[in-house]
Amino acid sequence: MNKAAATRLNMLQKAFELIYVKGFQTTSIDDILATTQVTKGAFYYHFKNKDEYCHHQRIAKAHL
Repeated sequence: MNKAAATRLNMLQKAFELIYVKGFQTTSIDDILATTQVTKGAFYYHFKNKDEYCHHQRIAKAHL
């Protein structure tokens, strides 16, 4: 797994509980960034917006 893929997977895994507890509507991108400790630029490199992030998060959890 290359570094970009590892970063993406890390972001998907670490913020899952945050979104589960706070809910999708109340979880901000800044909350996700604080939890995953990635930059805003890194977030937008991997995901277009919060909706796309959550879509990929659901796909990742379905494959586990």
